[in-house]
Amino acid sequence: IEANRFKAEHRSVHLAGLPVTKESIASGIERDTLSFLPWILLILTVITWIMFNDLVAGLIHLIPIGFTTVVIMGILSFADVTINVGTATAFTVVLVLEIADSIHLLAGIQHQFNRHGNARQAILQAIEMIALPGLLLILSALKRTVNPVVLSC
Repeated sequence: IEANRFKAEHRSVHLAGLPVTKESIASGIERDTLSFLPWILLILTVITWIMFNDLVAGLIHLIPIGFTTVVIMGILSFADVTINVGTATAFTVVLVLEIADSIHLLAGIQHQFNRHGNARQAILQAIEMIALPGLLLILSALKRTVNPVVLSC
């Protein structure tokens, strides 16, 4: 590194500035996401498994998280977007939104099933109740997330 050329016993040189700081933050977020992701998903799966007393309910939320993450990363890769602070936090936003919507949907299905006892009717009624609020939540969060990402590219 060029900075090492100016290093001496009584002084050290540290690169600084906005580009270095932004790169450091983005690489830190990326590193944390990769190292904590398996643990986060395991903890969320166990919590939802305990909450709904059903292993399938504990695992089902992994489907939209995985699908949405693959789509977002594919779009970012296809668009040749570099990793920055906005794009590095995209997965965290997806994770929070997907978990919240999945738990609301599962709770709605469980509530409707307890009322009627018919699984198909419970799923349809829960989707009718949860779909619009969930869609509005995702769209509002997407607008708030996409604007900084587009502006920072």
